[in-house]
Amino acid sequence: MAFNKLFMIFASCAICSSIFQNGASAQKVTAQRIDTEKAGKRQKAPEVRNAGETHDTHAQNSKGSDVCNELIQRGQAYEKQQQYQKALYFYQAASVENSEVAAPYMQAIAKKVSEENGNNIRNEEIASLKRGAEAGNPDDAYHLGKFYLKINDVEAAIKMFNLASINKHSKAPYKLAVMFERGDGVSIDLTKAEEYYKIGAVNGNAKCAYIVSKLLEIEAKKNPAKERFITQEARRLKLDAASRGHIIAAVEVGYDFAATGDHVQAKRLFEKAKNNAARNTTMTVCVQQIMAYNIEAEKSKIINKACTGS
Repeated sequence: MAFNKLFMIFASCAICSSIFQNGASAQKVTAQRIDTEKAGKRQKAPEVRNAGETHDTHAQNSKGSDVCNELIQRGQAYEKQQQYQKALYFYQAASVENSEVAAPYMQAIAKKVSEENGNNIRNEEIASLKRGAEAGNPDDAYHLGKFYLKINDVEAAIKMFNLASINKHSKAPYKLAVMFERGDGVSIDLTKAEEYYKIGAVNGNAKCAYIVSKLLEIEAKKNPAKERFITQEARRLKLDAASRGHIIAAVEVGYDFAATGDHVQAKRLFEKAKNNAARNTTMTVCVQQIMAYNIEAEKSKIINKACTGS
């Protein structure tokens, strides 16, 4: 009886111990599960935050795109009114919001603004040239005339070239002479061309002086009574042209000196011709230049002698 009681007590203790151990294990497992679930929540939490942030970013981008589009629309409105500088301002603001979207508008308007600024500068320059021409500045009148030629306003160009010519400009009368000789924008008028060549010669233009000298040589042959006087005037003009750097004039006058035996003066003029020509030429360029103008071959020997100093 006592044994049975004692057995029952041990059995009860064993059962209690087992229950206790199982309970402890269960608590441990439960704790581990709770920790695992907490860890899982901790791992998922950043994903939830990122998702929230992405949503906010999309909202901001959407808002930014709306602002960008509104700025572009305002820029386009100014562009239609040809107020390119103001349009550029709004496109620049749009670029801050979305540079990729605004880039094409920026590039297109930048070109227009550049052209507009260029036109403004040109308009200011033209206005300045007009003021100078009216005040009697021959250079301003000449450059204004060239501008009018570019825009095919021949009448205004002739007016400015004439004004420059009156004020002793050397290039303006030559420009007019060529226009009337060739019929550039005007009817061919050789009488006017000759008049302007003569004005250019008086104003110190080397090309005009040489051309007038050739015209006088032709006139001298037609007028034997005044041939000597006319020839002297032609030679004076040719010397003037040579002194101003006209190569052919220097060669031809050099020939005249060589033909009369003045080889010192001839060589001086041939040297001047050579120096005004390309730097790699030799003194034989003198002969070549004269031969190009149908001077007789035997005359070139005199020039060659003067050139070589022999």
